Amino acid sequence: MAYGDPNDFGWCNLVVKFLLFVTNVVVWLLGVALLGAGVYVLTAPETNLDNVDVDNFLTAPAILLCIIGGVLLWAFDIEFHSQYTGILSVLVLLEIAVVVYVYLQRDSALSAFRTTLREGIEQYYDDPDKASIVDQLQSQLIGCCGVEDPNDWQANPYFNCSSQAAQRCSVPYSCCVLEEDEVIDVQCGYRALDPLDRNYYRRPNATNEIYSVGCRQAAEDLFNDNLEIILGVGVGLLIFQLFNIMLAGGLALDIRKEKAALKAIKES
Repeated sequence: MAYGDPNDFGWCNLVVKFLLFVTNVVVWLLGVALLGAGVYVLTAPETNLDNVDVDNFLTAPAILLCIIGGVLLWAFDIEFHSQYTGILSVLVLLEIAVVVYVYLQRDSALSAFRTTLREGIEQYYDDPDKASIVDQLQSQLIGCCGVEDPNDWQANPYFNCSSQAAQRCSVPYSCCVLEEDEVIDVQCGYRALDPLDRNYYRRPNATNEIYSVGCRQAAEDLFNDNLEIILGVGVGLLIFQLFNIMLAGGLALDIRKEKAALKAIKES
């Protein structure tokens, strides 16, 4: 195209603008999704963190999701300003820094995960919020029982085999492996830590089995099994954002050249 020529329709710029619009819509949707996910984790009843320690392993990721989602929404709002390319570039650098930080702090995160889960086990009947988090982890998110194995529930005064409570030598229902379409029986973990009693109290037509693997190992296995998918999604998002930055930068450069050419024509 000839810069400054009013008869030049600029098909290339139209294509770039269309692609930039599409990518910006995706950025906006991604921002809404991340912001919504962060707010949900921070406010949902089953993940209520009001009574959980500040260093809870769910808090930092939730806040990061809110921040990144908010920045993405802000970037979409200023898409026609010169700062847009800079904001996206800073966001990419921030995301890379977060990935590096998470990798370096993985042992601390795992330790916080274990600590939070142990506290949830010990206070299962005393803190409904922590009990809800433990049940969500064991039954719906990971499929596990205890931190290292089901015997970790002995740390709870009610589930301990030396207890006089009715729940002694048992585990919560969230430890139970359910068959497809099987209705949850809240007593399915009854006497699960005592092999003799467990056989005696076996439910008819039900597995009455509990997860034998602890949540720490289950979480690590889940992460390792999906590592390629996680890396693929991460690299894909990075390429997408770099492509968006190139589009925005190229369009901004074209606009500056066009303005300079028009200014030169007017002054001549």
